[in-house]
Amino acid sequence: MMRASRISTRARNALFKCFVLDMSATQAAAMSKVSRPCANRYYREYREKIYRALRKAPRFSGEVEIDQAFFGGRGGHDARAQLKALSELPLPRREYERRAKLIRKNMKIQVFGIRQRFGDVYVQIIPKADKNTLMPIIRLVVEEGSTIYTDQWRGFADLKIDGYTHKSINHSLEYSDKKGTHINSIEAFWSYAKRRMAKFNGISRTTWQLHLKECEFRYNHKDDLATALKALL
Repeated sequence: MMRASRISTRARNALFKCFVLDMSATQAAAMSKVSRPCANRYYREYREKIYRALRKAPRFSGEVEIDQAFFGGRGGHDARAQLKALSELPLPRREYERRAKLIRKNMKIQVFGIRQRFGDVYVQIIPKADKNTLMPIIRLVVEEGSTIYTDQWRGFADLKIDGYTHKSINHSLEYSDKKGTHINSIEAFWSYAKRRMAKFNGISRTTWQLHLKECEFRYNHKDDLATALKALL
């Protein structure tokens, strides 16, 4: 249940509907006739409910696609604050560009994704993409005996493990071959998630994880989002 609130049942229902429709908190506040902070609070609570519900990793089997992606663009609010502070320093142009590039690079967030082919997706923020980081996640999520599809990115070079069949596609040559080797399913999720995250024009690093898992939840429940979300509240 949501925290007790003074707003009416009609307003709460309107906020819920706006969230399901993926409207902004500003739009939701106007539609439900509540304050923007109130709408933000309800949106934050919905996202926290989703995040807690997704703490337990799923188990996938059969054909599975894995990939990693970088999010962040120019770094969002935090990076812009750092860049503004940097711009106020008396630095030569070349030094400013060097430091600015480093700030943007450090603010990018690396995400590892696993998707059962044409099915559900699971995503997790990772500090780096190497065997020691990826293999525990794969073992946690992917059943032994499954076929794992990847691109030929060097981070996946050592994924030939006992119990899995590993097939890779060289994206410099093709995106799918006649044998059905591709990672189009997980890339479809990346496309969706990046488009959706971009509309916020920068997300604070403190809430970024909530938005990422919201993308996962929305994608996995696109046909029954309202019902799935109600079950969490």
